[in-house]
This record gives sequence, C-alpha cells and structure tokens, in this order.
Amino acid sequence: MKLSLRAWWWIACLWLVSVAPAENFVIQNYRVNLDVQASGEVMVNERIEVVFTEPRRGIIRKIPVVYNTGDGVARAIRMDQISVTQADGQPWRTKRSREGEYLNIRVGDAKVYLDPGRTYVYDFKYRVRDVINWFDGRDWEPYAELYWNATGDEWDVEIQRAEVTVKFPTSSGGKGLRALVFTGAYGSGTKTTVPYGARQTEGEATGTQSSLRNDEFTVVRSTPLPPRNGLTFVLDLPANLIQQPSATERLWLLILSNIGFGIPFVVLALGVPLYYRFGRDPFTVRLQVRFEPPAGMTGSECGTLLDERVDPRDVSAGFFTLAVRGYLRFHPQTEGAIFQRKTTLVEMTGKPDAGDLPLYESQLLGILTRSGESMIDLTTLRSEVATSITSLRGHIFTSLIKRGYFRRSPEDVRTYWAVGLGLVVGLMGFIAFVLNPFGQALPSIVGAVIGLIIVAVFAPRMPRRTLAGAMAKEEVRAFEEFIRRGKDRTEWLAEKHPDAAMFEAYLPHAVAFGLLREWSQMFEGIVQETPSWYVTNQPGFGYLWFAGDVDAVSNSLAQAATVPPRSDGAGGGNSGFSSGGGFSGGGFGGGGGSSW
Repeated sequence: MKLSLRAWWWIACLWLVSVAPAENFVIQNYRVNLDVQASGEVMVNERIEVVFTEPRRGIIRKIPVVYNTGDGVARAIRMDQISVTQADGQPWRTKRSREGEYLNIRVGDAKVYLDPGRTYVYDFKYRVRDVINWFDGRDWEPYAELYWNATGDEWDVEIQRAEVTVKFPTSSGGKGLRALVFTGAYGSGTKTTVPYGARQTEGEATGTQSSLRNDEFTVVRSTPLPPRNGLTFVLDLPANLIQQPSATERLWLLILSNIGFGIPFVVLALGVPLYYRFGRDPFTVRLQVRFEPPAGMTGSECGTLLDERVDPRDVSAGFFTLAVRGYLRFHPQTEGAIFQRKTTLVEMTGKPDAGDLPLYESQLLGILTRSGESMIDLTTLRSEVATSITSLRGHIFTSLIKRGYFRRSPEDVRTYWAVGLGLVVGLMGFIAFVLNPFGQALPSIVGAVIGLIIVAVFAPRMPRRTLAGAMAKEEVRAFEEFIRRGKDRTEWLAEKHPDAAMFEAYLPHAVAFGLLREWSQMFEGIVQETPSWYVTNQPGFGYLWFAGDVDAVSNSLAQAATVPPRSDGAGGGNSGFSSGGGFSGGGFGGGGGSSW
C-alpha cells in the first residue's frame, strides 16, 4: 500500500511530537524582589510558583556564579545566606552542588513525589555581592549599575507571569535614575526604556508594564514567556547612593579569591628551611682521591650510601659479592639469533654460609638456596628474588644504620616527609577553598598540585646522613672518582700493589658504580686470567670483552632480580556592563532550572 505525501507528513509530525521532550511542569508566576542596599549588597527573593503535570520530587534551580564579561575575563560573584521555603514558611529539603559556572540547588525529597495539578511555592532567598558595576559617566554623572537577568533564560518550560520589584536607596528628585527592560531569548535586543517618574510604562515590544520612582523599580509581564526566554533589566543609580568598595577592600578580595595560588610559595618557604634543618648532611671536608672504599663496605652498601637509594645495580652487586666469596658461579649465555643479548645461569656452589656475610648478601644467599636449584635461571630469579626485593632493600639500609651512617631508613624518611608535607598541602588547599569568597576551587586545586610537585622534589632530599655517614660518603665518592677518571694511577700502583685478588674484591663496587669498563682497564696487564667464578670459553683476560660481558650479565641480573613476574590477574578501570547596549539574558542573575 502506497502512502500519500500528506500521510507521510502527518507521520513525521507525530514522530516529532513523540520524541520531543515533555514539559512536566509549568511556572505559573515568577516573582523577583531585589533589595539593593547602600553597602552594595543585594538581597534576592525569588518566589517561583510551579504546577507539575506528572508526579515529580521538586525542581532544580541553576544559578550562575561566574560570568563571562565579553572581553575574555570571567567575573565571579559572592553568594550566601541561601534558603528555600514553602508558601507557609516551612523549609524545603535542599542539596547544593557546584557544576562549572553554576550553583545547583536541588529542592525536594528523593523519597517524596509531589501531586500533579497542585501549585507548589519555592521561595528562594539569598544574598549576593560584587554585582554592582561602576562607571565614570562620560555622558552624564557617575553612576552605579545593576544589570540583572531576573527570571533567567535557561528554563525549558513556560513562565506564565513574571514580576520584578527592586528597592534601592532613595534618590532625591529621581536624579540619575534610568532603566531598560529586555525580554526574549538570550541575546535578544528587544527592549523598553523606562523614564523616571513613570507610574505605568507600556512596553509593547517587551510585553511589559514598568514604573520607576525615586526608591523603587517594578516590571510586570502578564503574557507568558516561552521556554528559553527571560526578562532582564538594567537599572542605573547615582553613584553616591551605593558605597563603592575601597582600594583596600578590592585588594583584600583579590588576595582572598586567589589565595590558593599562593600555596606553592608557602611550601617553598617551609621546605627550604626544613631541608637545611633536617635534610642537609653535616659538613665534611671534600676528599680528592681514595684508592679503596671504607673498610668492610660492600659494593651494594657503597652504591646505596652515595644516593640513599637501592638501585638495580646495587642489587646486582650483591650477586658478585657472593661470587667473589665462592658461593656462586656465573655461566654467561647468549640468546637470540639476530638480536642477541647476554644472560646468565647462576650456579650454586654448595658452600654453606660461614656467618661472615653482610646482612643483604646473607639474605640473598638464603633465598637462592631455598629455591632448591643448583643452576638458577632468570625466570627463577624473578619468582624468588624479585618478589622479595622490598625486604632485600631494607636489609641494605639496615646494614648502613648499624654502621651508624643513618639514623633511620632513607626510604622511611622520604615516605614520612612526603606524606606529612602532602597532608599539609592538602590542608592548605582546603583552607584556601574555605576562605575563597566566591567558593572557587580552581585556585586551591592549582596551588595544591604545584605544592605537591614541590613536595615531590623536597621529600627525596630529606634523608640525612650522620656525621660518620657523611664522612663515609665522601670516602666512597672519592674512590668512585678515582675509578672513573683513573687519576693518580701511577701512585696507586706504587702504593697498593694491585693484584687479581684486589680486582675481584672491588669488582662488586665497580658494578654498583656502573664503572666495570674503567675498573677492568685499571688492571690491564695485571690480571691475566678470568676469575674462576666466571665460566667462559674466552682465553686469558681482556678488559674490553670482560667488562662488556660482565656489564651485560650484571644488567640481566639486575632486571630479573628487581622485576617480579607478570601477575595472572588483569586490572581495569575505568556590558550589558555599560549603558551603551544590553540584551536579554545579560548581566548577573539568570540561569534556569528543571524538575527531578
């Protein structure tokens, strides 16, 4: 069956009606009373009479508190003393929230649905400040201006009647009074000029009746305002009727509204003296050269003492300490056909712990022994050693504390300072938000984020070595510098008489420093054979191939011993500010609302 063009037209109309949003309430009367006080404060009373067409809980009033001035600058107002009552004065249940530039006030009880067909009164009262505009009056006397969007133009329902009454300090003889009324959708220029003294001004274009006397301005629109249409007015008053904020008041308001941005400066002001008092090491004399580390310090301890962290190289150095002392052997392996990489198998020699091992190496040997394997590959290292890496790091710090180089673990110190200063920054951000007269969170958020970044810079620097620790660090640094630069090698040869035993004894230190090539080169011509714990087919000893080989093995050990195997589980997450021109929807006030 073919349908005619008229039939298709009716089907389209019915479809549009079916998908169009239904208006589930109507505003019978929107009455706005404003009391402009000499102090510049404005007391606002919005009485909204609503009839629902279906059961609803109440309405949501959206009120802008940040406004675009049209020149790229946002202007915020202060709003407080908010209350919402019923016709008999009983309070409505309300819930307030901030959504971008709007303050949302949800009115009603989530468990109570209101009867359709009845009239419900929502009496909003609040105080606003910073809504008066000031002009020098090039065309006439200086004046104060109230530019107010009375009903708002963001309601999706019809406003059947609107009334506005504005009270203000008396102007003798009405000097300097003038007003404009706008109606329509946002941006509409449809207006009515209201002269002073007129008790009844008929605005045919705006559909309003207005009057302006020496202490009162009224506007009434009896014909309905369609959805997304509103009523706006501009009222100019002599400047001497309203107290203009002083320069000091404006400055104080500016400071309070931006106080959150000052958080980073406070953090810096606190952080610098705290570092000098609690984080800086005691002063020690800088050493130029040293041919050996402090007596008894392992490579892992030396590397950790230098930067107060247990790096992967420090972890790897422990394996080489065990190898040098006869507990392990390394069997280098080459993997890959095209892109080759050096790995290793770690052989347990079966030598029992003689009780002379440092704490970290002793614990590491215990973990390797408990694996029950005589030949340990990198997979076993990941499953056995890497899963215990936090505890192993703690043992290195414990050794340094026992030596008297730290009073407490640097990791704990960093955590304490990071958490403590982070809480202080959070508290400052909260206080700054509370003090902000406009209730803006952005300055507090930006200031707190930058403050936390500064904390992240300071906290790692707060661990403090003791005097003995600072002196030991200087000795370790001087030894590292000697290896790095090879300076005074002739004096070293004459004084220390280096041999293969010394090469192996300090090889773990070179691993921790990342100076294997430099240390091997120091023994060129001195060491003739590859250490027995490094099982390789290479003949003799060449410092270049040996350093490259051991460095690759060290890296593979460090990677396997510090990175645990992948978990089986998977995670997821998810002006009108000037008298020259205005429009409907301009100025302060405004907004709109809906039902819920």
